[in-house]
Amino acid sequence: GSAGLGVVVLRNVLERRGELALLRAVGFTRSSLYRLVLYEHWTLLAAGLLCGATAGVVAVIPALRSAGSAMPYASLSVTLAAVAAGGVLWTYLATAAAIRGPMLSAL
Repeated sequence: GSAGLGVVVLRNVLERRGELALLRAVGFTRSSLYRLVLYEHWTLLAAGLLCGATAGVVAVIPALRSAGSAMPYASLSVTLAAVAAGGVLWTYLATAAAIRGPMLSAL
């Protein structure tokens, strides 16, 4: 799933190269464009994780209310951390690949 996120980010940034080239032409540095794209996608990743975790908790509330059941906090935390780390890594790699190279031809 996280690798799929990287592919979607790569495609998104490649489709927006004209917009990014225009920003570059009006004075944005390559590093500021890089940060802009990264923060945008990392915010979407965080929102997705938050929505997914919230939906998951709501879905298991009936099971947690039954006697003798406990929430596996450790395994849930490890899973969420692994998905977040994978998402950050793939987003970083996709953004680096898409921002690299000349942007003048995209104008």
